[in-house]
This record gives sequence, structure tokens and C-alpha cells, in this order.
Amino acid sequence: MLVATLHCSDPACDAEVELEIEDLRELDGWSCDCGYGLVLLSVTESIPSEAISTSRARPRPRTRPGPAESGPYGVGIPSVRV
Repeated sequence: MLVATLHCSDPACDAEVELEIEDLRELDGWSCDCGYGLVLLSVTESIPSEAISTSRARPRPRTRPGPAESGPYGVGIPSVRV
């Protein structure tokens, strides 16, 4: 499923339309209520609601380096004494 955003080509008209379509060819022949043609502004792909996961899984937390692995500024570079 695609979502197409169209805008009227008449500079005096501010009409904007969003249409759900399967194929871009479905946009052929659409016109604004004022009589002018519509200009395609954007097309986005819509994800079906069944495909969206509703689980509450969280990403694994990043592990911090231990004291022996971290340098003086908490970075993963060990400090070297001269």
C-alpha cells in the first residue's frame, strides 16, 4: 500500500490530498475540485497494521567497560603511566 500526497497546481488554490493506492498508475486522471491538475509531492509506503509488532521488547543495554578496561576519562583506552 502506498500513500500519495498531491497538491493542486493552481497557485491560488491550496488544496492538498492524500490517497492510499496500490500502484502509481491509479493517480492518472485525478484533478482538484477547482479544475486544475494535481501535482505529486510525495509517495510513502504504508506498513499494514498486522505487520507492526506490539511486543514491548527493549534493546539490550550497552555494557560499560570495567575499571581495568577504561582510561582516566571513562573511555575504553587504558591509562599508561610513564
